[in-house]
Amino acid sequence: MLQLINLVNEILGKLSIMSSLL
Repeated sequence: MLQLINLVNEILGKLSIMSSLL
């Protein structure tokens, strides 16, 4: 369960970085 949360946080972090580059 904790690994799933970490995976979601990593994806959200990448999305926020990509959106800031746009």
